[in-house]
Amino acid sequence: MTTINLRQEEYVFRQKLIVEINERINSFINSYFKKYKNNLGYLLIYPLLKLEERCIELEREGKISWIEKERYAISWFVREMFKQGSCGTTYLFDKDEYDKFKKLYPQIKSVWDDYECKLKINDMNSYGQYKVEMIGNKVKVIKPSIMNSMLDASIYYRGIHDEVAMKKESEASVRVINYLASRNHKQLKKIERCEDREYIDLCISRVDRDFEKLGGNIISDSIEQMSNFRKLVGLLYSLSQFKIFCKLAVVPGYNESADSLVFSYNKDQLIDMAYRAIRIPIEQLKKYFLYFTFPIDREGTFQEFPLIFHQDYIYFIPSSFILNDWHLNIPNGHYYKAIDITNRTNTVAHTIVSWVADKAGKCSNIVVQMEKDYQKIAYQQGIKGSEIDLAIYDIDKNILLIIECKWQENVFNPTEDYLNTQRIFNKVYKNQLPVHEQFLINKNNIDYVFDNDKRITELSDRVQIHYLMLDKRVQLHLGNKHLITVYMMLQLITLYSYDGKLHLDELINKIQSFETEVDYELMGACAKFNLEGYEVQAECLNYFYLEP
Repeated sequence: MTTINLRQEEYVFRQKLIVEINERINSFINSYFKKYKNNLGYLLIYPLLKLEERCIELEREGKISWIEKERYAISWFVREMFKQGSCGTTYLFDKDEYDKFKKLYPQIKSVWDDYECKLKINDMNSYGQYKVEMIGNKVKVIKPSIMNSMLDASIYYRGIHDEVAMKKESEASVRVINYLASRNHKQLKKIERCEDREYIDLCISRVDRDFEKLGGNIISDSIEQMSNFRKLVGLLYSLSQFKIFCKLAVVPGYNESADSLVFSYNKDQLIDMAYRAIRIPIEQLKKYFLYFTFPIDREGTFQEFPLIFHQDYIYFIPSSFILNDWHLNIPNGHYYKAIDITNRTNTVAHTIVSWVADKAGKCSNIVVQMEKDYQKIAYQQGIKGSEIDLAIYDIDKNILLIIECKWQENVFNPTEDYLNTQRIFNKVYKNQLPVHEQFLINKNNIDYVFDNDKRITELSDRVQIHYLMLDKRVQLHLGNKHLITVYMMLQLITLYSYDGKLHLDELINKIQSFETEVDYELMGACAKFNLEGYEVQAECLNYFYLEP
Protein backbone atom coordinates (compact mmCIF):
# COMPACT_ATOMS: atom_id res chain seq x y z
CA MET A 1 0.00 0.00 0.00
CA THR A 2 1.40 3.42 -0.93
CA THR A 3 2.13 6.13 1.62
CA ILE A 4 -0.81 8.15 0.29
CA ASN A 5 -3.17 5.21 0.73
CA LEU A 6 -1.86 4.53 4.25
CA ARG A 7 -2.39 8.18 5.10
CA GLN A 8 -5.92 8.05 3.72
CA GLU A 9 -6.71 4.87 5.67
CA GLU A 10 -5.43 6.51 8.84
CA TYR A 11 -7.56 9.59 8.18
CA VAL A 12 -10.69 7.47 7.64
CA PHE A 13 -10.01 5.55 10.85
CA ARG A 14 -9.50 8.76 12.82
CA GLN A 15 -12.83 10.11 11.59
CA LYS A 16 -14.61 6.89 12.53
CA LEU A 17 -13.04 7.02 15.99
CA ILE A 18 -14.10 10.65 16.44
CA VAL A 19 -17.70 9.72 15.56
CA GLU A 20 -17.56 6.81 18.03
CA ILE A 21 -16.19 8.98 20.85
CA ASN A 22 -18.79 11.65 20.14
CA GLU A 23 -21.59 9.11 20.35
CA ARG A 24 -20.34 7.77 23.68
CA ILE A 25 -19.90 11.25 25.15
CA ASN A 26 -23.33 12.34 23.95
CA SER A 27 -24.88 9.16 25.35
CA PHE A 28 -23.44 9.90 28.80
CA ILE A 29 -24.44 13.58 28.67
CA ASN A 30 -27.97 12.80 27.46
CA SER A 31 -28.49 10.06 30.06
CA TYR A 32 -27.19 12.28 32.84
CA PHE A 33 -29.39 15.20 31.86
CA LYS A 34 -32.46 13.04 31.37
CA LYS A 35 -32.01 11.54 34.83
CA TYR A 36 -31.27 14.78 36.70
CA LYS A 37 -32.84 17.56 34.62
CA ASN A 38 -35.21 18.50 37.41
CA ASN A 39 -32.51 18.63 40.08
CA LEU A 40 -30.30 21.72 39.93
CA GLY A 41 -27.98 20.11 42.45
CA TYR A 42 -26.72 17.51 39.97
CA LEU A 43 -26.69 19.95 37.04
CA LEU A 44 -24.88 22.85 38.68
CA ILE A 45 -24.52 23.09 42.46
CA TYR A 46 -22.80 19.76 43.15
CA PRO A 47 -20.31 20.14 40.25
CA LEU A 48 -19.41 23.63 41.51
CA LEU A 49 -19.17 22.45 45.11
CA LYS A 50 -16.92 19.53 44.31
CA LEU A 51 -14.75 21.71 42.07
CA GLU A 52 -14.31 24.22 44.89
CA GLU A 53 -13.38 21.47 47.32
CA ARG A 54 -10.85 20.20 44.80
CA CYS A 55 -9.39 23.70 44.35
CA ILE A 56 -8.86 23.95 48.11
CA GLU A 57 -7.31 20.50 48.18
CA LEU A 58 -5.01 21.09 45.20
CA GLU A 59 -3.88 24.48 46.50
CA ARG A 60 -2.94 22.93 49.85
CA GLU A 61 -0.90 20.30 47.98
CA GLY A 62 0.84 22.99 45.92
CA LYS A 63 -0.67 21.69 42.67
CA ILE A 64 -1.92 25.05 41.41
CA SER A 65 -1.38 24.16 37.75
CA TRP A 66 -3.79 21.21 38.10
CA ILE A 67 -6.65 23.53 39.05
CA GLU A 68 -6.85 25.08 35.58
CA LYS A 69 -7.36 21.68 33.96
CA GLU A 70 -10.09 20.66 36.41
CA ARG A 71 -11.87 23.99 36.03
CA TYR A 72 -11.91 23.52 32.29
CA ALA A 73 -13.49 20.07 32.64
CA ILE A 74 -16.30 21.22 34.95
CA SER A 75 -16.89 24.39 32.93
CA TRP A 76 -17.37 22.21 29.86
CA PHE A 77 -19.71 19.84 31.73
CA VAL A 78 -21.93 22.64 33.10
CA ARG A 79 -22.12 24.15 29.61
CA GLU A 80 -23.16 20.78 28.16
CA MET A 81 -25.91 20.45 30.78
CA PHE A 82 -27.40 23.83 29.95
CA LYS A 83 -27.17 23.12 26.24
CA GLN A 84 -29.54 20.18 26.68
CA GLY A 85 -32.58 22.34 27.30
CA SER A 86 -34.54 23.91 30.13
CA CYS A 87 -33.30 22.89 33.56
CA GLY A 88 -35.29 22.58 36.73
CA THR A 89 -34.87 25.04 39.58
CA THR A 90 -35.59 22.54 42.34
CA TYR A 91 -32.73 22.28 44.78
CA LEU A 92 -32.25 21.38 48.40
CA PHE A 93 -28.92 20.07 49.58
CA ASP A 94 -29.04 16.36 50.33
CA LYS A 95 -25.94 14.67 51.75
CA ASP A 96 -26.80 11.28 50.25
CA GLU A 97 -27.26 12.90 46.86
CA TYR A 98 -23.96 14.71 47.13
CA ASP A 99 -22.14 11.55 48.18
CA LYS A 100 -23.58 9.87 45.09
CA PHE A 101 -22.46 12.79 42.92
CA LYS A 102 -18.92 12.60 44.30
CA LYS A 103 -18.72 9.09 42.84
CA LEU A 104 -19.87 10.50 39.48
CA TYR A 105 -17.32 13.32 39.53
CA PRO A 106 -14.40 11.16 38.29
CA GLN A 107 -16.68 9.91 35.50
CA ILE A 108 -17.38 13.49 34.44
CA LYS A 109 -13.66 14.18 34.30
CA SER A 110 -13.16 10.99 32.28
CA VAL A 111 -15.80 12.09 29.78
CA TRP A 112 -14.08 15.46 29.51
CA ASP A 113 -10.72 13.75 28.97
CA ASP A 114 -12.26 11.82 26.07
CA TYR A 115 -13.73 15.03 24.66
CA GLU A 116 -10.26 16.58 24.76
CA CYS A 117 -8.77 13.42 23.24
CA LYS A 118 -11.32 13.57 20.43
CA LEU A 119 -10.15 17.08 19.52
CA LYS A 120 -6.56 15.93 19.35
CA ILE A 121 -7.29 12.81 17.29
CA ASN A 122 -8.51 15.13 14.55
CA ASP A 123 -4.98 16.61 14.36
CA MET A 124 -2.75 14.77 11.89
CA ASN A 125 -0.18 17.50 11.27
CA SER A 126 1.13 19.20 14.41
CA TYR A 127 4.13 18.30 16.54
CA GLY A 128 1.74 17.10 19.28
CA GLN A 129 -0.54 14.90 17.20
CA TYR A 130 -1.72 11.58 18.59
CA LYS A 131 0.02 8.71 16.81
CA VAL A 132 -2.06 6.04 15.10
CA GLU A 133 -0.23 2.77 14.38
CA MET A 134 -2.13 0.46 12.01
CA ILE A 135 -1.01 -3.12 11.36
CA GLY A 136 -3.72 -5.06 9.59
CA ASN A 137 -6.86 -4.69 11.67
CA LYS A 138 -4.94 -3.92 14.88
CA VAL A 139 -4.70 -0.24 15.79
CA LYS A 140 -2.86 1.57 18.57
CA VAL A 141 -3.67 5.18 19.42
CA ILE A 142 -0.74 6.60 21.36
CA LYS A 143 -0.71 9.85 23.30
CA PRO A 144 2.46 11.92 22.82
CA SER A 145 4.79 12.64 25.70
CA ILE A 146 5.93 16.22 25.14
CA MET A 147 8.94 17.44 27.06
CA ASN A 148 10.60 20.85 26.99
CA SER A 149 14.07 21.64 28.25
CA MET A 150 12.78 24.35 30.62
CA LEU A 151 9.65 23.93 32.70
CA ASP A 152 7.74 27.16 32.10
CA ALA A 153 4.76 26.24 34.30
CA SER A 154 6.82 26.26 37.50
CA ILE A 155 8.25 29.68 36.61
CA TYR A 156 4.80 31.12 36.02
CA TYR A 157 2.86 29.60 38.92
CA ARG A 158 5.61 30.14 41.51
CA GLY A 159 6.40 33.65 40.35
CA ILE A 160 10.09 32.80 39.91
CA HIS A 161 10.32 35.31 37.02
CA ASP A 162 9.49 38.22 39.37
CA GLU A 163 9.89 37.35 43.02
CA VAL A 164 9.47 40.97 44.13
CA ALA A 165 6.02 41.24 42.50
CA MET A 166 5.09 37.81 43.85
CA LYS A 167 6.04 38.93 47.35
CA LYS A 168 3.89 42.07 47.04
CA GLU A 169 0.91 39.99 45.89
CA SER A 170 1.42 37.62 48.80
CA GLU A 171 1.65 40.50 51.27
CA ALA A 172 -1.56 42.02 49.88
CA SER A 173 -3.33 38.67 50.35
CA VAL A 174 -2.00 38.33 53.90
CA ARG A 175 -3.31 41.80 54.79
CA VAL A 176 -6.79 40.67 53.72
CA ILE A 177 -6.62 37.47 55.79
CA ASN A 178 -5.18 39.25 58.82
CA TYR A 179 -7.97 41.81 58.67
CA LEU A 180 -10.58 39.05 58.67
CA ALA A 181 -8.83 37.27 61.55
CA SER A 182 -8.92 40.46 63.64
CA ARG A 183 -12.69 40.96 63.33
CA ASN A 184 -15.27 39.97 65.92
CA HIS A 185 -18.64 38.40 65.17
CA LYS A 186 -20.44 41.73 64.74
CA GLN A 187 -17.72 43.05 62.44
CA LEU A 188 -17.78 39.89 60.34
CA LYS A 189 -21.52 40.37 59.83
CA LYS A 190 -20.78 43.82 58.48
CA ILE A 191 -18.25 42.33 56.06
CA GLU A 192 -20.77 39.72 54.94
CA ARG A 193 -23.22 42.50 54.05
CA CYS A 194 -20.48 44.36 52.08
CA GLU A 195 -20.63 47.28 54.50
CA ASP A 196 -16.99 47.36 55.64
CA ARG A 197 -15.34 49.82 53.25
CA GLU A 198 -11.86 49.35 54.73
CA TYR A 199 -12.00 45.61 54.03
CA ILE A 200 -13.35 46.13 50.51
CA ASP A 201 -10.54 48.61 49.77
CA LEU A 202 -7.96 46.05 50.95
CA CYS A 203 -9.45 43.54 48.52
CA ILE A 204 -9.52 46.04 45.65
CA SER A 205 -5.84 46.74 46.34
CA ARG A 206 -5.14 43.02 46.19
CA VAL A 207 -6.75 42.48 42.78
CA ASP A 208 -5.12 45.70 41.55
CA ARG A 209 -1.77 43.91 41.90
CA ASP A 210 -2.86 41.64 39.08
CA PHE A 211 -4.70 44.24 37.01
CA GLU A 212 -1.59 46.43 36.98
CA LYS A 213 0.01 43.81 34.72
CA LEU A 214 -2.52 44.74 32.02
CA GLY A 215 -1.10 48.25 31.84
CA GLY A 216 -3.26 51.32 31.38
CA ASN A 217 -7.01 51.11 31.18
CA ILE A 218 -8.51 48.56 28.82
CA ILE A 219 -11.35 50.04 26.81
CA SER A 220 -14.02 47.89 25.18
CA ASP A 221 -17.76 47.80 24.69
CA SER A 222 -18.00 45.74 27.90
CA ILE A 223 -15.52 47.67 30.02
CA GLU A 224 -16.14 51.39 29.77
CA GLN A 225 -14.21 52.35 32.89
CA MET A 226 -11.52 50.00 34.14
CA SER A 227 -11.30 51.60 37.60
CA ASN A 228 -14.95 50.71 38.25
CA PHE A 229 -14.54 47.25 36.77
CA ARG A 230 -11.64 46.62 39.16
CA LYS A 231 -13.82 47.74 42.07
CA LEU A 232 -16.43 45.13 41.18
CA VAL A 233 -13.80 42.39 40.91
CA GLY A 234 -12.38 43.54 44.25
CA LEU A 235 -15.84 43.36 45.82
CA LEU A 236 -16.49 39.82 44.55
CA TYR A 237 -12.98 38.88 45.69
CA SER A 238 -13.86 40.24 49.15
CA LEU A 239 -16.94 38.02 49.36
CA SER A 240 -14.90 35.04 48.18
CA GLN A 241 -12.10 35.52 50.71
CA PHE A 242 -14.67 36.00 53.46
CA LYS A 243 -16.40 32.75 52.47
CA ILE A 244 -13.17 30.72 52.43
CA PHE A 245 -11.91 32.25 55.67
CA CYS A 246 -15.09 31.43 57.56
CA LYS A 247 -15.21 27.91 56.11
CA LEU A 248 -11.60 26.96 56.80
CA ALA A 249 -11.36 28.77 60.14
CA VAL A 250 -14.71 27.22 61.14
CA VAL A 251 -16.12 30.52 62.35
CA PRO A 252 -19.28 29.74 64.38
CA GLY A 253 -22.49 30.80 62.66
CA TYR A 254 -20.96 31.09 59.20
CA ASN A 255 -20.87 28.66 56.28
CA GLU A 256 -22.13 25.77 58.38
CA SER A 257 -24.20 24.23 55.58
CA ALA A 258 -22.36 21.65 53.49
CA ASP A 259 -22.96 23.55 50.22
CA SER A 260 -22.01 26.99 51.55
CA LEU A 261 -18.95 27.13 49.31
CA VAL A 262 -21.27 27.87 46.38
CA PHE A 263 -22.58 31.43 46.26
CA SER A 264 -26.22 31.82 45.34
CA TYR A 265 -27.63 35.34 45.03
CA ASN A 266 -30.77 36.80 43.59
CA LYS A 267 -29.41 38.76 40.62
CA ASP A 268 -31.11 42.07 41.44
CA GLN A 269 -30.18 41.82 45.11
CA LEU A 270 -26.49 41.19 44.31
CA ILE A 271 -26.39 44.13 41.88
CA ASP A 272 -28.07 46.34 44.48
CA MET A 273 -25.61 45.22 47.18
CA ALA A 274 -22.70 45.95 44.83
CA TYR A 275 -24.11 49.39 44.05
CA ARG A 276 -24.43 50.28 47.74
CA ALA A 277 -20.91 48.99 48.48
CA ILE A 278 -18.87 50.57 45.66
CA ARG A 279 -21.24 53.14 44.13
CA ILE A 280 -20.84 52.18 40.50
CA PRO A 281 -23.75 53.32 38.27
CA ILE A 282 -26.35 50.56 38.06
CA GLU A 283 -26.29 50.35 34.25
CA GLN A 284 -22.52 50.02 34.30
CA LEU A 285 -22.75 47.29 36.93
CA LYS A 286 -25.27 45.38 34.82
CA LYS A 287 -22.92 45.56 31.84
CA TYR A 288 -20.03 44.18 33.95
CA PHE A 289 -22.19 41.38 35.30
CA LEU A 290 -23.28 40.57 31.76
CA TYR A 291 -19.65 40.41 30.62
CA PHE A 292 -18.83 37.98 33.45
CA THR A 293 -21.79 35.75 32.55
CA PHE A 294 -20.70 32.21 31.72
CA PRO A 295 -21.63 31.64 28.03
CA ILE A 296 -23.49 28.57 26.83
CA ASP A 297 -22.82 29.15 23.13
CA ARG A 298 -19.12 30.06 23.28
CA GLU A 299 -15.85 28.80 24.68
CA GLY A 300 -14.42 30.00 27.98
CA THR A 301 -14.29 28.74 31.53
CA PHE A 302 -15.09 29.91 35.04
CA GLN A 303 -11.71 31.66 34.97
CA GLU A 304 -12.85 34.16 32.35
CA PHE A 305 -16.58 34.06 33.13
CA PRO A 306 -17.11 33.17 36.80
CA LEU A 307 -20.82 34.03 37.10
CA ILE A 308 -23.44 31.44 36.14
CA PHE A 309 -26.89 32.94 35.59
CA HIS A 310 -29.88 30.64 35.99
CA GLN A 311 -33.43 31.91 36.22
CA ASP A 312 -33.17 34.95 38.54
CA TYR A 313 -30.06 33.77 40.37
CA ILE A 314 -26.30 34.15 40.07
CA TYR A 315 -24.05 31.28 41.15
CA PHE A 316 -20.28 31.29 41.58
CA ILE A 317 -17.49 29.80 43.69
CA PRO A 318 -14.71 31.60 45.62
CA SER A 319 -11.77 30.13 43.70
CA SER A 320 -12.99 31.82 40.51
CA PHE A 321 -12.00 35.14 42.08
CA ILE A 322 -9.26 34.13 44.52
CA LEU A 323 -7.26 31.93 42.13
CA ASN A 324 -7.47 34.02 38.99
CA ASP A 325 -4.90 35.75 36.79
CA TRP A 326 -6.99 38.65 35.54
CA HIS A 327 -4.20 40.08 33.40
CA LEU A 328 -4.50 36.92 31.28
CA ASN A 329 -8.18 36.11 31.64
CA ILE A 330 -9.63 39.54 30.83
CA PRO A 331 -7.98 39.58 27.36
CA ASN A 332 -8.89 35.90 26.90
CA GLY A 333 -12.49 36.62 27.89
CA HIS A 334 -12.71 39.34 25.27
CA TYR A 335 -11.28 36.91 22.72
CA TYR A 336 -13.83 34.19 23.56
CA LYS A 337 -16.78 36.61 23.38
CA ALA A 338 -15.42 38.33 20.26
CA ILE A 339 -15.27 41.71 22.00
CA ASP A 340 -12.65 44.10 20.66
CA ILE A 341 -10.23 45.75 23.06
CA THR A 342 -9.93 49.06 21.24
CA ASN A 343 -6.60 50.01 22.83
CA ARG A 344 -5.05 46.52 23.02
CA THR A 345 -1.75 47.61 21.47
CA ASN A 346 -1.28 50.35 24.06
CA THR A 347 -2.26 48.20 27.04
CA VAL A 348 -1.97 44.41 26.90
CA ALA A 349 0.76 44.16 24.25
CA HIS A 350 2.71 47.23 25.35
CA THR A 351 2.80 46.23 29.00
CA ILE A 352 4.11 42.71 28.45
CA VAL A 353 6.76 43.94 25.99
CA SER A 354 7.79 46.58 28.53
CA TRP A 355 8.34 43.91 31.22
CA VAL A 356 11.16 42.45 29.14
CA ALA A 357 12.44 45.82 27.91
CA ASP A 358 12.58 47.32 31.41
CA LYS A 359 14.32 44.32 32.93
CA ALA A 360 16.93 44.08 30.16
CA GLY A 361 17.35 47.84 29.89
CA LYS A 362 18.58 48.12 33.48
CA CYS A 363 21.86 46.50 32.41
CA SER A 364 24.64 48.93 31.41
CA ASN A 365 25.57 47.08 28.20
CA ILE A 366 22.05 46.86 26.81
CA VAL A 367 20.17 49.22 24.51
CA VAL A 368 16.49 48.44 23.92
CA GLN A 369 13.93 49.67 21.44
CA MET A 370 10.22 48.90 21.65
CA GLU A 371 7.52 48.91 18.99
CA LYS A 372 9.55 50.50 16.21
CA ASP A 373 7.46 51.01 13.07
CA TYR A 374 9.48 50.99 9.86
CA GLN A 375 6.75 50.74 7.24
CA LYS A 376 7.36 54.19 5.76
CA ILE A 377 11.12 53.82 5.34
CA ALA A 378 10.70 50.26 4.01
CA TYR A 379 8.22 51.53 1.42
CA GLN A 380 10.76 54.09 0.29
CA GLN A 381 13.26 51.25 -0.17
CA GLY A 382 10.80 49.12 -2.12
CA ILE A 383 10.59 46.35 0.48
CA LYS A 384 7.94 45.15 2.90
CA GLY A 385 7.51 47.07 6.12
CA SER A 386 6.32 46.14 9.59
CA GLU A 387 6.90 46.91 13.26
CA ILE A 388 9.58 45.43 15.50
CA ASP A 389 8.03 44.60 18.85
CA LEU A 390 11.28 44.52 20.79
CA ALA A 391 14.97 44.84 19.91
CA ILE A 392 17.69 44.15 22.48
CA TYR A 393 21.25 45.18 21.59
CA ASP A 394 24.27 44.00 23.59
CA ILE A 395 26.91 46.65 22.78
CA ASP A 396 29.67 44.69 24.55
CA LYS A 397 29.25 41.53 22.46
CA ASN A 398 27.73 43.28 19.42
CA ILE A 399 24.69 41.01 19.39
CA LEU A 400 21.15 42.02 18.47
CA LEU A 401 18.07 40.03 19.49
CA ILE A 402 14.84 40.75 17.60
CA ILE A 403 11.73 39.56 19.43
CA GLU A 404 8.33 39.06 17.82
CA CYS A 405 5.46 38.98 20.33
CA LYS A 406 2.12 37.33 19.60
CA TRP A 407 -0.43 38.89 21.93
CA GLN A 408 -3.02 39.57 19.24
CA GLU A 409 -3.73 35.87 18.65
CA ASN A 410 -4.79 33.44 21.35
CA VAL A 411 -1.87 31.00 21.15
CA PHE A 412 -2.50 29.52 24.60
CA ASN A 413 -5.46 27.19 25.00
CA PRO A 414 -6.15 25.08 28.11
CA THR A 415 -6.87 22.09 25.83
CA GLU A 416 -3.32 22.37 24.44
CA ASP A 417 -4.28 23.02 20.85
CA TYR A 418 -0.97 22.02 19.29
CA LEU A 419 -2.22 22.58 15.77
CA ASN A 420 -3.11 26.20 16.50
CA THR A 421 0.21 26.74 18.27
CA GLN A 422 2.16 25.39 15.31
CA ARG A 423 0.04 27.37 12.83
CA ILE A 424 0.88 30.65 14.56
CA PHE A 425 4.51 29.56 15.08
CA ASN A 426 4.90 28.83 11.36
CA LYS A 427 3.15 32.07 10.42
CA VAL A 428 5.63 34.13 12.45
CA TYR A 429 8.73 32.32 11.19
CA LYS A 430 7.60 32.16 7.55
CA ASN A 431 5.90 35.52 7.15
CA GLN A 432 6.80 37.98 9.90
CA LEU A 433 10.41 37.44 10.95
CA PRO A 434 11.72 37.24 7.32
CA VAL A 435 10.34 40.76 6.82
CA HIS A 436 12.45 41.99 9.75
CA GLU A 437 15.43 40.01 8.47
CA GLN A 438 15.27 41.60 5.02
CA PHE A 439 14.97 45.09 6.49
CA LEU A 440 17.90 44.62 8.87
CA ILE A 441 20.33 43.52 6.12
CA ASN A 442 20.96 47.23 5.65
CA LYS A 443 23.19 48.71 8.39
CA ASN A 444 21.39 52.07 8.11
CA ASN A 445 18.11 50.37 8.92
CA ILE A 446 19.55 48.90 12.11
CA ASP A 447 20.66 52.40 13.07
CA TYR A 448 17.16 53.68 12.26
CA VAL A 449 15.59 51.14 14.62
CA PHE A 450 17.73 52.56 17.43
CA ASP A 451 17.22 56.21 16.45
CA ASN A 452 20.85 56.49 15.28
CA ASP A 453 22.20 55.97 18.76
CA LYS A 454 25.97 56.50 18.48
CA ARG A 455 26.64 53.42 20.58
CA ILE A 456 24.90 51.40 17.87
CA THR A 457 26.06 53.16 14.71
CA GLU A 458 29.70 52.42 15.53
CA LEU A 459 28.99 48.67 15.71
CA SER A 460 26.02 47.82 13.51
CA ASP A 461 27.93 47.03 10.31
CA ARG A 462 29.18 43.76 11.85
CA VAL A 463 26.41 42.91 14.32
CA GLN A 464 25.22 39.34 14.82
CA ILE A 465 21.41 39.18 14.69
CA HIS A 466 19.16 36.54 16.28
CA TYR A 467 15.38 36.15 16.15
CA LEU A 468 12.93 34.91 18.77
CA MET A 469 9.17 34.52 19.22
CA LEU A 470 7.54 35.31 22.55
CA ASP A 471 4.11 34.35 23.94
CA LYS A 472 2.31 34.66 27.27
CA ARG A 473 1.98 30.98 28.08
CA VAL A 474 3.29 28.71 25.29
CA GLN A 475 6.73 27.41 24.34
CA LEU A 476 7.83 25.41 21.28
CA HIS A 477 11.25 24.58 19.88
CA LEU A 478 11.58 23.21 16.34
CA GLY A 479 15.14 23.04 15.05
CA ASN A 480 16.72 26.50 15.30
CA LYS A 481 13.36 28.23 15.72
CA HIS A 482 12.18 29.01 19.22
CA LEU A 483 9.02 30.22 20.93
CA ILE A 484 9.31 30.87 24.66
CA THR A 485 7.04 32.43 27.27
CA VAL A 486 7.51 35.95 28.56
CA TYR A 487 8.01 34.45 32.04
CA MET A 488 10.82 32.24 30.76
CA MET A 489 12.43 35.28 29.15
CA LEU A 490 12.25 37.29 32.37
CA GLN A 491 13.80 34.40 34.30
CA LEU A 492 16.55 33.99 31.70
CA ILE A 493 17.38 37.69 31.92
CA THR A 494 17.71 37.28 35.69
CA LEU A 495 19.93 34.20 35.33
CA TYR A 496 22.28 35.80 32.80
CA SER A 497 22.53 39.24 34.39
CA TYR A 498 25.56 39.66 36.62
CA ASP A 499 28.24 42.29 37.21
CA GLY A 500 25.64 44.85 36.17
CA LYS A 501 25.43 43.44 32.65
CA LEU A 502 23.16 41.13 30.67
CA HIS A 503 25.25 38.50 28.91
CA LEU A 504 23.02 38.25 25.86
CA ASP A 505 25.27 35.73 24.10
CA GLU A 506 24.87 33.27 26.98
CA LEU A 507 21.13 33.86 27.13
CA ILE A 508 20.77 33.20 23.39
CA ASN A 509 22.98 30.10 23.57
CA LYS A 510 20.72 28.79 26.32
CA ILE A 511 17.58 29.34 24.24
CA GLN A 512 19.22 27.70 21.24
CA SER A 513 19.87 24.62 23.37
CA PHE A 514 16.17 24.22 24.13
CA GLU A 515 14.30 21.36 22.53
CA THR A 516 10.74 20.16 22.36
CA GLU A 517 10.96 16.39 22.45
CA VAL A 518 7.99 14.28 21.43
CA ASP A 519 8.01 10.61 22.35
CA TYR A 520 5.45 7.92 21.55
CA GLU A 521 5.30 4.92 23.84
CA LEU A 522 2.37 3.20 25.48
CA MET A 523 2.89 4.26 29.08
CA GLY A 524 -0.41 3.61 30.83
CA ALA A 525 -3.51 1.49 30.74
CA CYS A 526 -5.27 1.27 27.39
CA ALA A 527 -8.93 1.14 26.58
CA LYS A 528 -9.50 -1.91 24.36
CA PHE A 529 -12.51 -2.12 22.07
CA ASN A 530 -13.64 -3.09 18.58
CA LEU A 531 -14.55 -0.47 16.02
CA GLU A 532 -15.94 -1.57 12.64
CA GLY A 533 -13.59 -4.52 12.36
CA TYR A 534 -10.59 -2.84 13.97
CA GLU A 535 -9.16 -4.07 17.28
CA VAL A 536 -8.26 -0.80 18.99
CA GLN A 537 -5.95 -0.01 21.89
CA ALA A 538 -6.17 3.64 22.89
CA GLU A 539 -4.01 4.94 25.71
CA CYS A 540 -5.65 8.35 25.67
CA LEU A 541 -9.25 7.15 26.04
CA ASN A 542 -11.35 6.12 29.02
CA TYR A 543 -14.12 5.02 26.63
CA PHE A 544 -16.11 2.96 29.15
CA TYR A 545 -18.28 5.07 31.46
CA LEU A 546 -20.50 3.98 34.30
CA GLU A 547 -24.16 4.85 33.95
CA PRO A 548 -24.89 8.23 35.60
